[in-house]
Amino acid sequence: MLWYAAGLVGLVSLTPAFDHAAPAPERAAVAADGFTILRAPDGQFYTDVSIGPERVRMLVDPGASDVLLTPDDAARLGIEAGEGFTPVTLPTLALGPIAAASVDAVVAPDLPVSLLGRSFLDKVSVSVDADRMVLR
Repeated sequence: MLWYAAGLVGLVSLTPAFDHAAPAPERAAVAADGFTILRAPDGQFYTDVSIGPERVRMLVDPGASDVLLTPDDAARLGIEAGEGFTPVTLPTLALGPIAAASVDAVVAPDLPVSLLGRSFLDKVSVSVDADRMVLR
């Protein structure tokens, strides 16, 4: 849990940058070579994922060990979070045509944006080339 807290310190300092991220539909596309996400003006990669019937905006963060959910996103998904960090398992998480079942996640207090971490990213192939991230 200490790693989550340390990562949150860096994220909280980036909070104003999240307001300038381009909407996911304009920054991502399904292509023959996989699902492509374009780098946002703030230098990060953002995308919308489907968790059950809900769409959740996420910052792709290969440095996060798990998918991290904001308390607001967790509430929209019907997940009740306790005090502090609450581990959960998402039945499915889909990014375009790429889907994974039983994805470990954590509801993290004071998180400005949900993070797409390695508990999902380790199930796919990820490559970054300049301003493009491709998941297969």
